[in-house]
Amino acid sequence: MAVGVGITLGPNGDFLRRVAPIVEGLVDYVEITPETLWGRSDVGDFFADVQQRSGLPFVAHGVGLSLGSPGPDLAHLERIAQDHERFGFAWYSEHLGFWRAGDRAVALALPLPHTQEAVDTVSTNLRAMAEVVPQVAFENWAGFFAADPAERDPGFFHAICDQSGASMLLDLHNVQTHCHNTGADPDAYVDALDLSRVVEIHVAGGGWSEPGWVPSGRVFRLDGHDGPVTDWQWTTLARILPRCSGLRGVTLERLPHTLEAHQVPAFIGEFERLRALVADAAVERGPAGGQAPCVTDHGDLVDLERRVLVALDALEPEVSDLDMDGLLLTGRIVQKLRFERLCTDPELAGWFETNPQNFIQTFRAYHRAVPPRFVWAKDEVEAFRDQPWNHGPGTEP
Repeated sequence: MAVGVGITLGPNGDFLRRVAPIVEGLVDYVEITPETLWGRSDVGDFFADVQQRSGLPFVAHGVGLSLGSPGPDLAHLERIAQDHERFGFAWYSEHLGFWRAGDRAVALALPLPHTQEAVDTVSTNLRAMAEVVPQVAFENWAGFFAADPAERDPGFFHAICDQSGASMLLDLHNVQTHCHNTGADPDAYVDALDLSRVVEIHVAGGGWSEPGWVPSGRVFRLDGHDGPVTDWQWTTLARILPRCSGLRGVTLERLPHTLEAHQVPAFIGEFERLRALVADAAVERGPAGGQAPCVTDHGDLVDLERRVLVALDALEPEVSDLDMDGLLLTGRIVQKLRFERLCTDPELAGWFETNPQNFIQTFRAYHRAVPPRFVWAKDEVEAFRDQPWNHGPGTEP
């Protein structure tokens, strides 16, 4: 089958209007996040209208399953099944990592240790996903720290593919981000992957943290999906495309709210460049290569996940073998995401706009009192409102 080129589409009418020339004439498929539909009939109708008018295949890229946590989450998968019945997803991918352990949860995937227990856990969840959509894939992570040396990630990914039968979504900006943040060589990292397992490739942009975000002044790469594709990704994509024998699509990612009107021509130019690269590489398929499957047997997975999530608040010494700067920055990103989820509520957003100092003070008290445990914004808002000391603008926490 010919390799297609796709675009991620969020539930944002302004973004759709701005990228209409792509969706209407250049794209081969559309990638959506099913969880953005839940509880929002208008969003589901929005995507259905896009699909009906364009006639394009839809691909699912999930954000709600913690692949590295014991599962599977059958209730979540039942919701995905309903979306699959409506949209007929060509394949379904999810982020590799964990973001829940016990009564704690965060809104971003954290790296797993390279253990057989982790492979078993992820494989069980992937096989459950495949009961819903036949072709499934996991996406490589982009973390601020590594649970095991990043150089051995490819062997860990290979082991998951072997045991689960799943494919891999190779996100090149995630590679660039994770390798910068952990000190690994991104070219060697990509060369060590079994590229024959890659069903989809993501390319995207990002930025950098501020030196003042951690006491050491260290600067981290951020996977923001908020800028142009980097030169390294263009070079790497051209180099590896001939080796991705199972590839079905290459997707350009951009968060809707980060694309201004004046940036649209450059964004369309990126998409046209992507199409040209894919077309030039389509007739060549060389050997895939890759690092052999590699796992270790150290540690208890659930205990490590619990300690990491606790450490995001306290940086406990018991995880001192991990990157303290990376854990500290991850904890601050979690705090930022919690704040942003609260601001999705119009009343709370209005409170922040009219009395920011009071809202921030109240939020800080909430963050100290209630450990992160919510994946969805509506649950975060409800918990914030339920605090006994929270009586709205002008009150003291």
